[in-house]
This record gives sequence, structure tokens and C-alpha cells, in this order.
Amino acid sequence: MAEALGVNEWWLRTGRGARSNRLTVIGRMSGQETWTLLDQDGGEVSFVDFELGSGDFVTLEINGSSMAPVYRNGDMVICRRFYVDRLDVQQIDRFRRLDCAVMTEDGRGLFKYLIPNERTGRFTLRSYNPDLPDFEDVALAWIAPVAWIKRSD
Repeated sequence: MAEALGVNEWWLRTGRGARSNRLTVIGRMSGQETWTLLDQDGGEVSFVDFELGSGDFVTLEINGSSMAPVYRNGDMVICRRFYVDRLDVQQIDRFRRLDCAVMTEDGRGLFKYLIPNERTGRFTLRSYNPDLPDFEDVALAWIAPVAWIKRSD
């Protein structure tokens, strides 16, 4: 029944936890930016449960094209927020080279990928745009890695 309704079986049985949507996988990605359609009539059907889960989520709207082609004008970027003062070194390292919305301790909101410095507990913030300089040795209040992108079109 869960499959027919396109929802997570646990949520259907208990009503607890995050409701998820069951999405059909229609193809497989391969090298050189190509993908092939799966033969669903021949039994090559698979599904993925899509849910954000629980957490402290924030959403940012991309305005302009300065982050293209990764992020496009009008995209909604949903990020899960973690407060840095509640994380240990191993937890902080899991954000290495992830795209994140961040709030610096001095109140600047930035969207960069992160390179943690384990010695200082601070970060280097890097842009995909090679014309922009890195922000080095930055103290962060919170880190919010990208959980999902809703494309503008």
C-alpha cells in the first residue's frame, strides 16, 4: 500500500517521523554526463524514499547568476543548520568541502564550501567562482550544508 501511495511504509503504519515520498528511479548516471533510461517494463524498477527528516532547516533563494552553473537564479536551497559550539572536531570535519550556508560569528551570511582547520577550530571559506578570494581563518556561529535544491524551473 505504501508503494501505491508513494509514501514511506513506517510513516504509513505509525504516523510518526517524517513523511517521505517514494520516487521512482528512471535512469542511471554514468561518465561524461550521460544517463540511460532503465527498462521498467523488464523489471528494472527501483525507488528511493525522499525525506528531509528532522532537524533545523533554513532555506535560501538564489538571486542572480554569480554561482552558475552549480546554482541558478531562483533556485531554493534547503540547508540543515548545525551550531558550531555544539560540534566536536570529528563532527566538524564531516563538513569538509561541502556547500554550506554559514553565519560568521560577526554576523555575515555566506554561501561557500568549507575547509575546516582542526588546529584553530576555524574555517577557510571558498567559492566556486575562481575570481573571488577565499575567506581564511573565519569563526562560524553555524554551518548549514545543502540538503536539497529546488530548481527554479
